[in-house]
Amino acid sequence: MKKNTLIICIVAAVLVVGLVIGLVLVLGGDKTPNTPAEKTYTLALAVENSVGNDNKVTNYVVALLLDDASKIVAARIDCVETTPSVVDGAIADVASVLSKVEQGDNYAMTSGSFAKQTKAFEDAIVGKTAAEVAALDTTLVAGCTMPNSPASFKAVIAKAFASTNKTTFKTAETVTLGVAADMSVSGGKVTTYYAATAVVGGKIAANIIDCNEISFTVAEGAAVAGEYKGTKVEQGDSYMMTSGSFAKQTEAFENALVGKTAAELAAFDTTLVAGCTMPNSPASFNVVVVGAIANAR
Repeated sequence: MKKNTLIICIVAAVLVVGLVIGLVLVLGGDKTPNTPAEKTYTLALAVENSVGNDNKVTNYVVALLLDDASKIVAARIDCVETTPSVVDGAIADVASVLSKVEQGDNYAMTSGSFAKQTKAFEDAIVGKTAAEVAALDTTLVAGCTMPNSPASFKAVIAKAFASTNKTTFKTAETVTLGVAADMSVSGGKVTTYYAATAVVGGKIAANIIDCNEISFTVAEGAAVAGEYKGTKVEQGDSYMMTSGSFAKQTEAFENALVGKTAAELAAFDTTLVAGCTMPNSPASFNVVVVGAIANAR
């Protein structure tokens, strides 16, 4: 009789322990973290160029990170400009021109630097669609009181939404976004390289590169701007290189950089990228992509 009682007690104890373990698991006792779900993002880049009556070349550039509902997750906007000068009968060379954002507090507006006011505008459009940005009353954006630039921001953002120069990627991790513009003047040409780069875990998840240029001649001692035909990627097959269009070779270069860090780009042999045999541009691509990574936030 005592033996049967002992067996019954043991069985009951096992059942109780099993019940307790089951309740712990059901009520969240399993502390294994849930794996975040992957999200789909689209990266877009657009450039707007203008040449004023005073020959000032102004380039606005925007990088957009969009979610799968085509709403803005992040936006980065910048502007770079220069006025070519004539020295000894020729357009003077300029090695590098800092963008307005890069100039920081040195490019001050009436109520704050261009960089700070641009960030306020970027923050204000997060979560918006193309239609919502188009309808945005820019005079009501807190922290951005520049009189003219917001209208230019809206124009280049609309162009980015509509652009076919986009790339899509997936990740479950946090994404940061950077944009950079590298302008120089050489041989009578104002050339600017651009990069929009999405960074995940310190590595490139996606990037888009483009370039535009406008030539100047000298007539009666003054600079005269030539025709602007759009960025080199926008010109598509109309802008041909020795072994393919600029657009297709640039795409090959972009793909080759995915997964790389800024440090790896510094040591990257740009001449070994399959499908990109342009002699000079790849080195400039590297510079502007490294800049975009440095600007990512």
